[in-house]
Amino acid sequence: MLGALLLVVGCGGAVPTETERRTEQKTAGYKQVMRVAAVTASGGDLISAVNLYRRAHKMDPTATAPLLRLGAGLAYLKDNQGAAGAYRQAVQLDGGNVEARLGLGKALINTGSYDLAITEYKMALAIDSENINAYNGLGVAFNLTGDHQSAENNYLDGLGSGLN
Repeated sequence: MLGALLLVVGCGGAVPTETERRTEQKTAGYKQVMRVAAVTASGGDLISAVNLYRRAHKMDPTATAPLLRLGAGLAYLKDNQGAAGAYRQAVQLDGGNVEARLGLGKALINTGSYDLAITEYKMALAIDSENINAYNGLGVAFNLTGDHQSAENNYLDGLGSGLN
């Protein structure tokens, strides 16, 4: 009797609850959708990949990864408004995410919202003061507003940060 009890106790611990099983299944499903989306995107089917990233976002609305991939896919497909929306959601979830801020800045430039792009690039630099892409994006945005001196200063600052 004692041997059987020890065998049962040693075989794995507590049985997961129904809620724990559902959470585990959701997590596994989310990860699988993200993997399939990545493979689909790498195979060149960006439209399907974008739809899969949307699905993954619905499965886990607190995750930034599907929003970042969604934004990148939409930007590649020239849906700059959609890309800006995806990146904006990622920024709302994680304001310290430099990739989201850079993506949003680029999407804003592509929609003609240069002043908003400048704000995003400055926020990216506040998070990572040596990010060359943020300096470059800031330079582009300033150039497009006609502030060529600020653009040049940012390009040079970016070059300087790349030498460190």
